Amino acid sequence: MSYNSVSRDIGVVLSLEYDVGRLLGLGRRTEAEMEESVRSGTLPASALIELVRHVAGTKRGPATTATATRIVSRATWNRALRNPKAKLSPAVADRIERVGQLVAHSEAVWGDEDDAREFVTSHQVILGGAPLDMAADSTVGARRAEAILGRIDHGIVV
Repeated sequence: MSYNSVSRDIGVVLSLEYDVGRLLGLGRRTEAEMEESVRSGTLPASALIELVRHVAGTKRGPATTATATRIVSRATWNRALRNPKAKLSPAVADRIERVGQLVAHSEAVWGDEDDAREFVTSHQVILGGAPLDMAADSTVGARRAEAILGRIDHGIVV
């Protein structure tokens, strides 16, 4: 049975789209498209700029620089600002996608950008740090933060 026949049979369109593309200013993209962009090094620096502005809650100023340097080095941030069309390295693009996924999941759980921003950027005792920093640092850290969000979303006391 093919993917198309399954979606016709159940009367809905199955989608692999996710909200990270919106946060990165790329429009709606599937995980497969994002994975290809990350792997091939074609994710533009503008994606980093959009993510940082979204997480910081502002277009410019000290808050954006402080947020950016929690995700990437100051040199990478400055290069992105100088040339938003430049392509990010696969390692930086992967980090951006991880943080974007965490932010999107937080917004879905909390239902509010400000509450999600507070969760992502604040120290969480159960995690021993801020989810933003954990997701930026490693895949393991991102998974731990995602697991906590899943527990919160399902009403499990953490």
